[in-house]
Amino acid sequence: MKFMMSFVLILGFSLIASAGQKSTTTEKTKFGGEITQSEVTTLEKVVSDYKTYKGKVVTLEATPKKVCQKSGCWMVLQDGDQMVRTLFKDYGFSVPAHIVGKKVRVQGQMEQKKISAATLRHFMKDEGRKMADIQKVKTGAVKFQFIADAVEIL
Repeated sequence: MKFMMSFVLILGFSLIASAGQKSTTTEKTKFGGEITQSEVTTLEKVVSDYKTYKGKVVTLEATPKKVCQKSGCWMVLQDGDQMVRTLFKDYGFSVPAHIVGKKVRVQGQMEQKKISAATLRHFMKDEGRKMADIQKVKTGAVKFQFIADAVEIL
């Protein structure tokens, strides 16, 4: 009986001691909604065949090259030579700046949109670009952008 009580006490103390420790397993970090599509499409394919993908929800895997340093409200994804600014649906979530260089999976829709000069300058300011370069932007541009409703760090 003494052995059993000692065993229970040791087990109890072990569980209490380990409760504050972080798990050694790596879990994916998720932002926004859930990624529901398992089929992954390349960024290059969606951009080059935009008419096919326009208005359709797609899942991409890419690497963030830039993230808004102020609030994480956008990121620039790169897959090979293709890069696209990614915004988050309805500004409903943001991502941490430290994910630059990490692989992510995103789900959402690609759109082609005219971006105003003011918005382009705003993005450049958020990127930390030089004021002289920002002031050179006088006109808008038509650009692809991805509107993500879910982001998952892989």
